[in-house]
Amino acid sequence: MNCPACSTDTLAPYADPTSGLEVDSCRACEGFWFDARELSRFLESATLKQTFHWDDKQRKGEASFTISTSTRQCPRCADKMVERLFGGVTLDRCPGCGGLWFDGGELQAVVARYRSGAHGDHEITRELRTGLGTPSESAPPEAQKSNLLESARAFLASLGVSETE
Repeated sequence: MNCPACSTDTLAPYADPTSGLEVDSCRACEGFWFDARELSRFLESATLKQTFHWDDKQRKGEASFTISTSTRQCPRCADKMVERLFGGVTLDRCPGCGGLWFDGGELQAVVARYRSGAHGDHEITRELRTGLGTPSESAPPEAQKSNLLESARAFLASLGVSETE
C-alpha cells in the first residue's frame, strides 16, 4: 500500500504479537493507516503504543500535518477519501472500506482534544471512546440506562426514600 500523504513511500505493516492487530505506518511522514475499527484496538494496545513511541500526549514540535489541495486516495481500496473533522483536526476517511488516515502528529492531537471535551465525527468519537477505555460512554444504550437507574436507586436508598413513594 502506498502512503496517501506522500504517495511515494510504501506503508510498512507492523503486527502486534499480542493482539494480532496489524498497523500500517509511513516511515517518511509518520502517518498511520487504520482499517475499519482498528483505531480503538490500537489505543488499547500498550505494545503498539510503545513500538511507535506513542504516548497519548502531543509532543511539541513533532507534528507533521500535511496540507493537500487534492483529494487523497485510499491506500486499501483506491476510493477517494473524504475529510472528517475532529476537534479542529481534519482526518481522511474512506467511505468504501471505512479506513482512517492520520497524518504525523494528528493521532496525538485528536486524543488530546477528545480528552479535553472536543467532539467531531461520530465514528471517530466512538472508536476513541472505546479504545481509551471510557466504559460508561462506550457501553450500549441499554447498559447506560441500567447504570443510571442503579445509581438513582442507590441515591434514593441513601436518603431513606423507597422507590414506591
